[in-house]
Amino acid sequence: MTIKEEYMDAVSNKQNYKLADILIRNLVDNFDFKSISDLGTFLCDVDDLGVSVKLNSDDCQKLGKNLLISSYYNHPDITNALALQIACLERDNDYQTIANMTETAVNLNSDVVLNNIAYANFKLNKLKKAFELQKKILKMNNSNDNIIFSYNLMLYDLFVNGYSSHHQIQGFLNALINDDLFDYESAIVLAIFFDDHEFVEKHLDYFNKTFLYEDNIKKIINNYLSLQIKPKINEIANILEPKTYYENSFYLTK
Repeated sequence: MTIKEEYMDAVSNKQNYKLADILIRNLVDNFDFKSISDLGTFLCDVDDLGVSVKLNSDDCQKLGKNLLISSYYNHPDITNALALQIACLERDNDYQTIANMTETAVNLNSDVVLNNIAYANFKLNKLKKAFELQKKILKMNNSNDNIIFSYNLMLYDLFVNGYSSHHQIQGFLNALINDDLFDYESAIVLAIFFDDHEFVEKHLDYFNKTFLYEDNIKKIINNYLSLQIKPKINEIANILEPKTYYENSFYLTK
């Protein structure tokens, strides 16, 4: 049966306890003005007992993201933008929804929001678009002070334009191994690519004792230490990844 048939069947059989579930499911599946109106009309007409609805995790995720999309495009502010970005980038890898935010997000003048949109473009293999957007971010007030924004720009520059010696790699390496990022894998690979033998020598023992890593990284390390061979860009492209960045994304905590 369709959802409409389920609803009419429940009404005709006086199974009112089913109606809330059916209308919520209709909202999850369609999330349009009709499903919102039907649910609103029903909720305004419930008796003193109220309703009890249980959603499975998939329905929660789908409804949650639909609510965030609706909230953002009806009121595009930074909090709404970040809430949607967290849901899409950290929950279900929905990069296209975030890339679609570009036109509205530019007006927010938020380097944090734009950084995550550049990341989404990177994941969609739109490297030049990510690079150009990240360059704009670094021109915004105080953005140069954020090591993540600068690190991402360096990676986009690397993947789009190839090796560039003007980047201050040591600062990125130190940031990658601090407690905030704790990404020793990227730090070791980046140090090898830029031929920072001192950094590799200093941190490799800890890296080996602390982390399990893939064979491709073992090969990069062995080639560098044994044969003095540095990896090519295509060998590190799937290892080094830009970083997302978030601030407060919940109104009640403001």
